[in-house]
Amino acid sequence: MQNIQAVFWDYDNTILETAQGHWEKHFVTLKKYGINLDEKYRQKIYHNNGSQNWQWINKELNLKIPEQQYLNEIDSYFQNKMTNLPYREGVEEAFKYFTKKKIPQAIVTNGRTASVKPILEDKGINKIMKFILYKEDYDGRKPEPTPYLTAIKKMEEIIGKKLNPKQCLAIEDDPKGVESAHKAGMTVIHRKLSQNQAPCKIADYIAFTKNDFLNVINYKT
Repeated sequence: MQNIQAVFWDYDNTILETAQGHWEKHFVTLKKYGINLDEKYRQKIYHNNGSQNWQWINKELNLKIPEQQYLNEIDSYFQNKMTNLPYREGVEEAFKYFTKKKIPQAIVTNGRTASVKPILEDKGINKIMKFILYKEDYDGRKPEPTPYLTAIKKMEEIIGKKLNPKQCLAIEDDPKGVESAHKAGMTVIHRKLSQNQAPCKIADYIAFTKNDFLNVINYKT
């Protein structure tokens, strides 16, 4: 992979393995209010952010507490219980590789600031990035192109250089994120969440294992 001008990472399950933690925070919190979250909702929980999950849980499962109270409770659980979230294999090597090559990096996440920021700061990931865009920092959400178009513009302002979107690399685990970056004209790696996950056909590259991922970015020690 040659002539990459900037790298834009998704966060959840692309940098850190968060899927189980996000499921647990909803499952445990809802149990306090007499709601047993069925396994059939796991993918729905995974694909939505906290506000969106409160909306459908409130409507479909009859949760009776205000949105902000619910968000505060799930955030508190996640941050207290999930301090040792593991990196996805190869991510730390990729961070160092892009840093060594002086390629600026940023994070573009659908996650809320209150939910994501403490984890990134605890891990020191924020120090590696030029900036982080949270849900509140742009209009719309993935799979719309707005998150990545906003990120490209912000990166141009920070580095003082015009970027070619096709020379901007996005790394995503979710097909909706792949679609968002693809619509923004970027080169996209679909870092699949599981070996059995169907590859996203509009991605430029597909990877699951550490070796596959590092080979795609032409990682060299």
